[in-house]
Amino acid sequence: MSTTRSIQPRHTSSDEDSEHDNDLPTSGAGRTVTSRLKKGSACVECRSRKKRCDGLQPICSPCLREKRECTHDESKSRSRTRTQDLMNKVEVLQSKLAELQVQASQASAASTRQRQQLTLPSRRGTSSSSGMLSLLGNSAQIDTRSPGKSSGIDACLATGEWWLQDAPPRTIQKHLLEICIIHRHQFLSPFHVARFWEALYSSAPPLPALLNAMYLLACYYSGNPLLACLEMHYVARVRKMLAESLGARSTSLVDWLHASTLLAFYLSCRGRYLEARHELAGVVPLMMLCKMHMIESSVIQSDSDDDEASPSLLPPARDNFELGERICIFWMAYHCDLLVALICGLPPNKSLITETTTVWPRTFEEYKEGFDPATDSSVQSLFGSKPVHPFSPPCSMLALRMKASAIHGRVSLFAMSCTAEYARTPEFFSRLEDYHRIVTTFMDRLPPLTYNPTTMEVNLSPPSPIHFTIFSVRTANLGTFIQLYNAVGLDLDVYDELYRRRLHKAREATALARTFLSLKLPVRFLSLNCTVAWFPVARVIAQHARRVLSLEGDINDLEESQADLATMMEALAEAGKIYPYFAFQLDRIRAYVNGGSEEELSTHAAVPMPTF
Repeated sequence: MSTTRSIQPRHTSSDEDSEHDNDLPTSGAGRTVTSRLKKGSACVECRSRKKRCDGLQPICSPCLREKRECTHDESKSRSRTRTQDLMNKVEVLQSKLAELQVQASQASAASTRQRQQLTLPSRRGTSSSSGMLSLLGNSAQIDTRSPGKSSGIDACLATGEWWLQDAPPRTIQKHLLEICIIHRHQFLSPFHVARFWEALYSSAPPLPALLNAMYLLACYYSGNPLLACLEMHYVARVRKMLAESLGARSTSLVDWLHASTLLAFYLSCRGRYLEARHELAGVVPLMMLCKMHMIESSVIQSDSDDDEASPSLLPPARDNFELGERICIFWMAYHCDLLVALICGLPPNKSLITETTTVWPRTFEEYKEGFDPATDSSVQSLFGSKPVHPFSPPCSMLALRMKASAIHGRVSLFAMSCTAEYARTPEFFSRLEDYHRIVTTFMDRLPPLTYNPTTMEVNLSPPSPIHFTIFSVRTANLGTFIQLYNAVGLDLDVYDELYRRRLHKAREATALARTFLSLKLPVRFLSLNCTVAWFPVARVIAQHARRVLSLEGDINDLEESQADLATMMEALAEAGKIYPYFAFQLDRIRAYVNGGSEEELSTHAAVPMPTF
């Protein structure tokens, strides 16, 4: 019986061939070959040519036959057992392992020295050290969001693993809290600065979860990649502290609610909207259990009034300043909950929108200087037959933003709860006109973009020619108009006039965005509810441009729509550099412009999960 062998060569060296060849033929000189050739016996010439060799000395049969010089390597000819070969290999591997361990130890020591000697980047974005920055890559950029840094702070931040301690050193703690307080207007967080610093080192300091939430926002707003890389650390720490402190007797429930709302705001800024929604789903009901949505005065009421009120989970406020902080915390959660719900494509919290009677927030300067409590007002003042002027007392920028949010909340709840049958009833059109009148009145009474109050929320050098809050409120209210008109759909045969209204408001918002982009102002100083309005504006413009193109309409109308769409896509691209949500929505607009379906653009797509 014969066997078939594979065509692939199994051996490449003449040594191995000789080693496994048992029956070499007899040479022409009459020599015979031994049954097995010892390892290393092949001559140098046969080995280099990968030829079979019989190992005969002084000249092997192949070299004799081809009349060439035959040499043998004596070192190879020494026979070794298989055990010796394996032992030699083990020794080689052990030596290599020892070398790798030494190299790893040296690299670890060098990394430790670099981290200890690391200095933070300068304000101009240059760095004198490559330590942790090399881990962040060349894409790490420095901006000027943080306050001025000194060499002392730089040295403290670069020394040791201070973030793993229960509390950072005082110098670093002060630096982080200053960053957070400077940017408090951007996340609507109330701080009576003097009272906060006084309480920080007192016998009753703020809740650790609240302080760590402030450290988290400081890392986010610092613009420093060395602090930004600590954000995930502080997210985990805040969550752990919130879970451990809830229910403890020593826990300040107001601080707990404040910390949880700050965490939700941070998650929304980082594009983690579903996580923010989950966080707020626990905060808002707890606030309502604490009756924070029913604070009907900016000053502490008399004892008799307190006795008549329904009991609350919160102890009475110690003074008007503390009461003012509670009002501000509630409105911050109200605003954040509404914004995240709209981004996620979910209806607003109906109970929160319809049952809120808490008065508008006031500035702590007003509490210090005194005011007439009779001027307090709440959501109900914006609705009815005679809505009040948006700048009627209290008229702080924070109160103005909350008024815009309250109107948007009511309109969104109305628009998202409408059915196709209800949208054809007289009652629907009556309510639609009421909301249109309310939003129009609010818009018409807003100050101009150049309005410059004595206290600006954003300080730029040179100063901004427009007021960021007024711009944000105007843009957000134009988005409210579009949300209102979206309730009737796009049936132009029935709702032609409403379609024209919606298009007009979208073009007003586009003109505002064009003004903002022409001034090259930083998008990060705009409120999130302003930039959220840019996507529905871009959607309306894109839909109108396709309609004009398909009907072969007015060429001037088409060119204007294309220019407006280019402006809104540029605005979304700028916002996408700060907030991932807008980069996602910009991709939807581009897909629609490139031939995507109407249904895909008209319906709210699922919010993408961020990648880290």
